[in-house]
Amino acid sequence: MAKNYDPIIADFYTGAYSQRQLAKIHKVSLGTVNKVTKGLVKKNERLVHKKVEVIQEYNALSSEEMNAVDGSVHFKLSLLSEVNSFSSKALKKAQELLDAECTGQGFKAIVEGVDKLTVTNGLNPRFATTAQIEINNSNVQANLLAESLPSDPIDAARTYQELIGK
Repeated sequence: MAKNYDPIIADFYTGAYSQRQLAKIHKVSLGTVNKVTKGLVKKNERLVHKKVEVIQEYNALSSEEMNAVDGSVHFKLSLLSEVNSFSSKALKKAQELLDAECTGQGFKAIVEGVDKLTVTNGLNPRFATTAQIEINNSNVQANLLAESLPSDPIDAARTYQELIGK
């Protein structure tokens, strides 16, 4: 039976351990660690440093500030979930319209609605990476919009356009 080296690889990706430390932690030879990690990049090293930094900053907050941060994080995550759900439905409807060779107003409304919703929320990579997403007062409107959008993607796109004044 082949040995599972996934835990060694996962630890290596963090950049927190030397190969010698990995061998000791996982009770394998240094040669095995060398072989398993050959050609791999410590791709999660930056994430580890960022998470440590965030935890340190978070722990320096008062309990009221922690609660406010937790509430904001929950708000952002729920907003992202709603945007993803809306986008998924809109893209399915857009594909249906493409398959039916209908690229008129309905298709345009869906594409523009999804594009504007993702730009407004900083999710569109043309304007921001996910690490740069900042929710401000205008995003509160987007959250309210996401909650009030009809389930039909075309109706949702039209409602969205009406709400933003287009």
